[in-house]
Amino acid sequence: MAATDTAVPGEAVHSWNHNLSMPVAEWFDPQLIMGLYDGGIRFWEPMFPYEFVSGNTTNFYGRTGIEYVSQTIQELPSEYSLSYDPSDGFTTLMMKGHAKGCEIENE
Repeated sequence: MAATDTAVPGEAVHSWNHNLSMPVAEWFDPQLIMGLYDGGIRFWEPMFPYEFVSGNTTNFYGRTGIEYVSQTIQELPSEYSLSYDPSDGFTTLMMKGHAKGCEIENE
């Protein structure tokens, strides 16, 4: 479901499965968010609340076996994880999936 009220002209609209998501006030684990624009997917990102990457608690969230309904883009991630280490303040994002080769134009 797309959150059309978050649309900014010229930028993608955030979209996610609202039926599987927690209410914002209860949200802690990262959520899979896609950006839709002009009929296509423009970005993929895990979004997370600030509390996940702050404070004195080590946090980890991992998701594997991600499936996409009617998938046509093979390069979408099949799994990801996000971790926070309070000892150094680092947040680490790992994404796994099939990479698309880079196309280089000759000028």
